[in-house]
Amino acid sequence: MPNWNTTDYTLYGNKENIKRLYTDLKKTVDIDRTKESKPFTFLGNSYWLGYIKKSLLPDVEEELPARGEISYIEEEIEDHDNDMASLKLTTETAWVACSELMDKIAEKYDLQLFYYSEEPGCGIFETNDVEGQFYSFRYMVDSEKEGIEYYDTFEQVAEAIADMTGIRLNYISEADDKLSAFNNDDTFLIINEISVV
Repeated sequence: MPNWNTTDYTLYGNKENIKRLYTDLKKTVDIDRTKESKPFTFLGNSYWLGYIKKSLLPDVEEELPARGEISYIEEEIEDHDNDMASLKLTTETAWVACSELMDKIAEKYDLQLFYYSEEPGCGIFETNDVEGQFYSFRYMVDSEKEGIEYYDTFEQVAEAIADMTGIRLNYISEADDKLSAFNNDDTFLIINEISVV
């Protein structure tokens, strides 16, 4: 059984292209596929990425990893200046993001693709949003007390840690040592730095 990777995507570009993508996605996921269902497969799930690939990219013959599903599609297209728009969706996939598939979809619809991908078991915390247009956070803090929180700067992380523990961190490299008392059988406090790729 795989670890599940969660990836948030934002597709950004000309509003007409975003509308076309949204319409095509909705047509695909609105098909009732329950008759195709088989145990331990995605076949009965109309949100399966295999169906998305087949419907949106029928001319792409190369194998594209599609082991997962779309778990969320934003109901409203977000308008931006200059007749631009964006659409957000989330996938749950085995081990890693299905980047090649999403890149091909963005290419077909002439859109930019921004994402944040997370799979804690494999230590994946990454974004391609260099300028932070949609995913500005660069740190994820996971604690038993507060749950998961995201922060743009280490200074914000240090402030949150100080509020939770009374311990002040100056650098992320100090975290393991200074927070070791909080990472035991009863509680945890973990800082993950998000890579920009």
